[in-house]
Amino acid sequence: MRFFRQIFASIVISFFVFGAANSKSINGGENDASLEKLVASIYKEYAWTVLFGVETRLDSAIPLSQEPQAKLKKIFTDDLAIAISTDERCAKKTRGVCLLDFDILFASQDPSARDLSIKFIKEHAVEACFIDQSDSRRCVEFVGVKEAKGVRIRDIKYKNIGGSLRAILKLE
Repeated sequence: MRFFRQIFASIVISFFVFGAANSKSINGGENDASLEKLVASIYKEYAWTVLFGVETRLDSAIPLSQEPQAKLKKIFTDDLAIAISTDERCAKKTRGVCLLDFDILFASQDPSARDLSIKFIKEHAVEACFIDQSDSRRCVEFVGVKEAKGVRIRDIKYKNIGGSLRAILKLE
């Protein structure tokens, strides 16, 4: 059974990667292409959460929001990485929910996704869209910024629930 789950996970992740790799920037801008690559790499690394959920961890794998602050700072702007990390520490301390009560990549408490596509939508923004468990198309917008250490995610906008990651974490 475990063998089949691993094969299924590999196939699903391959579809995520294939869909992300085939998306192209409309303007061909280096920063936008870098943002697309960053977002694609995040989904590639954390897509397992839609198959196994947060509680069933694969070896030492952890969800994005539970990564150490140093790793989060490689992906997000410093203030956003600190806010995500602070919220995770709060959740562990209280053994409950603080500000984030959903998976930040899939905008869901019970993430499920198929047919992931990542595409450039406007300057400094890419969109990740997928079909969720209710067969609804769900899109998440990643807003990037060019920093000295490269392109980082400044915000994630959630079209289905309204608002953004920065607003939820009280950064705006």
